[in-house]
Amino acid sequence: MTAKKKNAPRGAAGFTLVEVVLAVLLTGLLAGVIFRLLQASELGFNTAWTVTEFDREAQKALDFIAADFRAAEDTSLVSDKIIEISQYDRSCRYEIVTTHKQHLIYRKLDTGSGWETIPKSPVARFSIDPADSALTFSCSKFDTWRFQIALASAKQRAQIRAYQRF
Repeated sequence: MTAKKKNAPRGAAGFTLVEVVLAVLLTGLLAGVIFRLLQASELGFNTAWTVTEFDREAQKALDFIAADFRAAEDTSLVSDKIIEISQYDRSCRYEIVTTHKQHLIYRKLDTGSGWETIPKSPVARFSIDPADSALTFSCSKFDTWRFQIALASAKQRAQIRAYQRF
């Protein structure tokens, strides 16, 4: 003969609905906090990467410009997008061209029959941040031998001091 089992007290065999709902809510809250922490970390990394990329490209462009400034006879800021450098036997320009996805800086030489892009590819490329749509030159002449050139965007700024040699 088998013994009859006593009925277990109510709720002793499983979880109540309230306990399950609370467990799901706490798990969701914990997952949300972890997601937000990872998202903030990724945003910080992307910002640092953008600043580093801007500085690297700006330094590359400013090195080209500084080399031409050192051999300059006269310089002028044609607009906030164009710097013109007159040298003894030629003139060159650095021009910022904005496309729908990036800013490009081209170096152009006056060949006598017009401005020719040399090298054919841009000197520098800058990805456009939607909140940072303008890139401009600024150039300060301290005296005959010293210049300060800057590339400025709404978010970043890079600059170099160029000294003219005779």
